[in-house]
Amino acid sequence: RNPIGGSVNWFGAGRYAHNTRAADGSWSTGEVLGSLDQFEGGEALIIYNGPGEHAFFCTYHVNADGEGIAGTLIVEAAG
Repeated sequence: RNPIGGSVNWFGAGRYAHNTRAADGSWSTGEVLGSLDQFEGGEALIIYNGPGEHAFFCTYHVNADGEGIAGTLIVEAAG
């Protein structure tokens, strides 16, 4: 869970490229990094200004249906 206006620093780990993309296409670590490839040590800070449940996945290791490396980030009002 993350507060509205909070951020997540998506950090690259492992020897193979990864990335993180919203299932609805509204954001991607590629927009921050300038490339879909996020390698070990690469960081992409994304701020979430609106509430909601943000399904995400790695485009190299899953599909938009959430099969593989995927999850959901919940953004809500603090309190």
